[in-house]
Amino acid sequence: MFKESQKSLKNYIVSKTYLEYAQWLLRDIDNFISFASKPVIASRYGEVETRFKDIQAIIDKADEVNQDNSPVLQEPFKLHYAHTISFYSYERYDFSRCFDEEDESLETDFALVDVLQSGLETNTAYKSYLPSDHYESYLCEAACIESQAFLDSYSAEATSLQPSLSNREGAASAMDILEQTYQIIDSNEYRVKEFDALCSSSQQLTIDHSAFNRFQKIQKLYIVSLYREAQIQLDLYMLIQEFAEQTTEEYPSEQADKAMLAIENFELKIVEVSACSVRTALALCEQTLKIANSFDEDLQVKMLRPATNFEELFHSLEYNYLTNLPVAVPTL
Repeated sequence: MFKESQKSLKNYIVSKTYLEYAQWLLRDIDNFISFASKPVIASRYGEVETRFKDIQAIIDKADEVNQDNSPVLQEPFKLHYAHTISFYSYERYDFSRCFDEEDESLETDFALVDVLQSGLETNTAYKSYLPSDHYESYLCEAACIESQAFLDSYSAEATSLQPSLSNREGAASAMDILEQTYQIIDSNEYRVKEFDALCSSSQQLTIDHSAFNRFQKIQKLYIVSLYREAQIQLDLYMLIQEFAEQTTEEYPSEQADKAMLAIENFELKIVEVSACSVRTALALCEQTLKIANSFDEDLQVKMLRPATNFEELFHSLEYNYLTNLPVAVPTL
């Protein structure tokens, strides 16, 4: 990949970034329809339908840019494109059934399993196109671990305790890798190469250090948001495991009710933290496209489910922890 010309690498990054932009907008839809009430969803039905059209336009834009990719770089693009289409199809299906009366909360969502499997396979295959010390190799590895943990939790042989244990271990392992990713960003040579490629059409002869620092800052903030999301997932899995253990013993029903209420409150916090991740990811995509002078403002949209208190991210324990870690070199 990095043996390609700067022009070729830039075009590939732009095409992939458009797909990532589409994927995070799909995540925003998922946050909205998963946690909003049916009356609220119904009141914004047309808005969601329009959003799907917006996302399709972004996917089409990515495919259009890909036509100018070299044959070598069209191959990894196909991986991301196929997964984006899979994700899009799932969200369309999920939206179509959000008004169903039948409660399927206790049934295995095989459509979700399929899209998780698609994400796992995409990240696994994409790693083969990247240098082992590339920061995205780390991000792919963390995503693979989390996806595999979710898939394991759907195993038919799993007991009530095994799913939460598998997810707990997956979240913890992903956090370890995200921590390493944060530490190597400032020393990762591929960040400079990508920035140089994105700026390759610029008339400026030397690197714009202030622009590069902003490029780095939003990337690191994105990693913080993923790390924070993994932490809240880990806290939830620990709570679920504790609840599952309590239900196997003779605990008063009031205590079980309190545990269930605590789980519900955690789920509300998860969507808020997830919304922060979506916002930072969209900002990263927009920043990348702007540096490449490829940002199409006609494709920019507002989030359906924005974070109600985004600034909380900067005051979180996770932000404080990661921002105080020393810079390291890649070791994956």
